[in-house]
Amino acid sequence: MRTSNQSLKTWHKTGIAFLALLSIFALSCSKQSPDCGDPGTTFCQVFLADQNNHRLIGTTYPFDSLQLHITGKDIPLEFDNQGSILFSFSNLAPYNESNYLLYLNKDDTDTLRLYISTVTNACWSIQSLDSLFYNRQRVIPVAGYRFVVIK
Repeated sequence: MRTSNQSLKTWHKTGIAFLALLSIFALSCSKQSPDCGDPGTTFCQVFLADQNNHRLIGTTYPFDSLQLHITGKDIPLEFDNQGSILFSFSNLAPYNESNYLLYLNKDDTDTLRLYISTVTNACWSIQSLDSLFYNRQRVIPVAGYRFVVIK
């Protein structure tokens, strides 16, 4: 009887240890990081075009005087090889609405207005472009964050 009692105690201890390990495993699995995916794009691509849909900024960047201003401070512009303006809205977290003045020359000033919201999940928090307006007219994106502005 003593041997069967010892084997029962051994089995009981083994069973408790197994249940403890199973519980730890279950808890660790339930606390896995969520799959948040790609946070997405935080820049916008704007093409300036004339009434015939010809781009005003060529791939050789003929407009040296092109400047983009926000609240009186210059923001560096980036151009891609397609003749579009690239600007980041990732640093605009405090603003829900951002107004940009676009100067092509001393007689031609336009306004770009962006409405930006913050998207947050368990992994990241980024800015998302809700809409873009050019001289008070809403510009519909041609794809994603790509816009064509007709001057």
